[in-house]
Amino acid sequence: MSWKVEFYSTKAQDGIYEWPVHLKAKFLKIVEFIEKMGPDELGMPHIKPLKKGLFEIRVKIPEGLTRASFCTIKRKNCNSTE
Repeated sequence: MSWKVEFYSTKAQDGIYEWPVHLKAKFLKIVEFIEKMGPDELGMPHIKPLKKGLFEIRVKIPEGLTRASFCTIKRKNCNSTE
């Protein structure tokens, strides 16, 4: 299964893109790992499951820990010939 990370809204995306550069870079690296592996494979310390399909991205930096929530949504493959 392939994964694609999308922001819920431009407001959410803009808020994250306003983070300090080193924090944003680490967040985007975790997002890249999610897209490659999926949240279940990545796991702690980067991803913490909260409830079924609801997760928390945990970005740890020397100044502390920042978190962002995300959920998974199953979609049919639009490219399928079935």
